[in-house]
Amino acid sequence: MSSSEKVHVIQEYSSKEDASTEAMTEEGMQATGRDMSKVALIISILAVVLVVVLFFGLNQNLDGIGKEVKVLSGLKGEVTAMKAQVGGIEGQIAGINDQVGVMEQQISKMPVAMQRAIITDAINDATNKLGYIGSQLDKEQAAKLGQAMNLLQQVRTDINQ
Repeated sequence: MSSSEKVHVIQEYSSKEDASTEAMTEEGMQATGRDMSKVALIISILAVVLVVVLFFGLNQNLDGIGKEVKVLSGLKGEVTAMKAQVGGIEGQIAGINDQVGVMEQQISKMPVAMQRAIITDAINDATNKLGYIGSQLDKEQAAKLGQAMNLLQQVRTDINQ
């Protein structure tokens, strides 16, 4: 080998290197561009699938909420009806309280003998009702009612004395 063969010109070497580098860069860019387009395509497909899943999920949730709103509106009507019934019952209770007040005033104006007769009659009525109830119950409960009837009879005798 001669000495001229051993000497390499830097310009020749760098131009060969630049040409090979440019070829590799172009090939790399094309390959990378193809790879990135595949990745972008996959990401866009996944995004579309995600949007579809979210859409149908939200659609079902909205349908469920719509049904619950219908049920709640029905309950609102029932609550309104119940309020009307409660108002009617409160009116009846107020009327009964008024009647009781009037009766108390009438009883307070009656002579004492008449008041005792009314109370005695009410005690007799309660005793008769307890006797009927006692006949419908078992022996233990009937015995307890019998004690209550005895107490009522004692009160009746005390009032009549």
